[in-house]
Amino acid sequence: MTTNTPGETRGIWTRAYMALAVSAMFLSLRAADVTTISGKQFRNVELMAVESDHVLLRHDGGRERVAWSDLTPSSQLEFLRGKVLELDRLKGELSKTRDETKALQKTTEQYRQNLAALGETLPEKPVTPAASLPPIAKGDKVDASEMAMHFIQDPATAEARYRKKTFRVEGVVERLEKDLFFSTYRALLRVPGKSVRVVCVIKPPEVYTKVYAARSGERMVAEGERLGKVTLMQAGDKLVFEGRCSGLSDGAVTFAVSQIIQ
Repeated sequence: MTTNTPGETRGIWTRAYMALAVSAMFLSLRAADVTTISGKQFRNVELMAVESDHVLLRHDGGRERVAWSDLTPSSQLEFLRGKVLELDRLKGELSKTRDETKALQKTTEQYRQNLAALGETLPEKPVTPAASLPPIAKGDKVDASEMAMHFIQDPATAEARYRKKTFRVEGVVERLEKDLFFSTYRALLRVPGKSVRVVCVIKPPEVYTKVYAARSGERMVAEGERLGKVTLMQAGDKLVFEGRCSGLSDGAVTFAVSQIIQ
């Protein structure tokens, strides 16, 4: 028969007592009651916050900040489990919110696309049908947007009205383009939508030895031996072009410019 020393006996009883205490604490937590190591008892406990060295509890008697070291290991474990569950719940809600946000962004983008498509068929202001207008004469000034809408609404009538006619077109420059091996450059005017474009073909003055588009088509720059570098035209300029219309081809109404009227 083995006989334990007094110290071993105390150790056994201590471990047994702690095991019982932990079990009791675990059961009490399930009943929402907490007893600290120092002997404080709290009824109907709800964990409010976990700090670095304290926890904030709400109970029948109010609120209490309890030192982390004053909690039994089982209560610490339960509180941490509760915090993990809360964080998992918040992560789930955040994920749901992100999904809802993505869906809202997708719907918003679809609305924008629908609005853009609608803008291709609707002018900024009502346009008088080309068939109701008198024949165009040299010197007459036509808005670029109105001319584009005429070709969208009734291409045959617009061809008869504008093609091979000399007149003036007024509009705002949207973009500038120039091919490498051609002396002329193109000014694309701002019109509703993109189904029909108005393109002014311009020949720069012969005094310039080099002409090129800069800033991704925002400017048309020219250089000459004596004149240096100058900006011929830039996006946003509102100008009046005089010239001859070549009609509609490949979605573009081409206008050969003879002069630019500032």
